[in-house]
Amino acid sequence: MSKAYHEERKRLAADTDARRTRLERRLEELTREIERLVNAIAKGHGDPAVLGPQSTTLNEERKCILAELDRVPAATGVIALHPAVLARYEEQLNQLQTGLAKGIASGDSECAGAMRDLVETVTVFRDPSRTGGVEVEIAGRLTALLGERAFPHGVKGVGEWW
Repeated sequence: MSKAYHEERKRLAADTDARRTRLERRLEELTREIERLVNAIAKGHGDPAVLGPQSTTLNEERKCILAELDRVPAATGVIALHPAVLARYEEQLNQLQTGLAKGIASGDSECAGAMRDLVETVTVFRDPSRTGGVEVEIAGRLTALLGERAFPHGVKGVGEWW
């Protein structure tokens, strides 16, 4: 699971970075073209009635690209975790699954140890938008490894219970 997740994040970041690069490249081209047209008009090398509307059209495209660049996130870089870290995390998840299968009710300390390795804090918040609703935020090893920016829109493993 962690490998597929990492590959998908890498693919999405590459797509976003490529889109931003294309937009930035086109913006540079437009800026140069507009500058050439304005210089040609200023030096009297072209008909202002023809070159003026061309520069206006190019400037409108330039404005659209600037607006689109505002919507495209800056290059993020993909977070690459060491394979040993991923293997240890997967091992801990497997321990958790095994321990849970044995049953917490039986007092299995292996399960409790795996949970302590993975989960650092559990915070419960009231959800005023729903009667009796709560949100639970679980932070742990993965949060520490990836950092705050790894979670889009500030969502960090939030679940809902009624």
